[in-house]
Amino acid sequence: RLINEQVEPITQLIPPTTIEEVRVAMAEANPFGNSSVMFHRESARCQGGYDQRFVFANDFDLWLKLFTMGNGAVLPECLTDIRIVSTSLTRTPQYKLAFAHETLALYQRAAQQFSDDPRARQASQKAFARSGFAYGQALLQAGHRLQGWRWLAWALGHNPVVFFKEWLRPWKQFLQQRWPRAQS
Repeated sequence: RLINEQVEPITQLIPPTTIEEVRVAMAEANPFGNSSVMFHRESARCQGGYDQRFVFANDFDLWLKLFTMGNGAVLPECLTDIRIVSTSLTRTPQYKLAFAHETLALYQRAAQQFSDDPRARQASQKAFARSGFAYGQALLQAGHRLQGWRWLAWALGHNPVVFFKEWLRPWKQFLQQRWPRAQS
């Protein structure tokens, strides 16, 4: 569940529950909450554990590595509350830049890892474009204009539909906050 600063529920994420849904979800997002994952320590050790090169997404890296050994599952019940706070580290430009760079690399790996499943392949292509868009935006916010515009152009060329959805997302959120009944 996502909760606000006053510990009021915002929304509850519906996790994938079948192995096919989990594989598709892994190709486009991290469906596992790090604080509620259980795995065999020896399996994680065999895969090198948490890779310290990934500062913000080392959990997702580990899940991808563990999936090379076998399948995982998601319980269909809520085990964790995630508080969304306006002053959190995840809101800073430095975090956004590092996280976008890490997820770009991990979604590229997920695309290769789940390439045998057409739905997962399509989902990973969208996730890869979203990550490229996020990386471009983060670069722009960090003052790296040329690199930022290059990544935005890459995202546009890679998947124009995803690009425009991401480009319009802040406007959609603004309109939904301003006129809640106008949601589609």
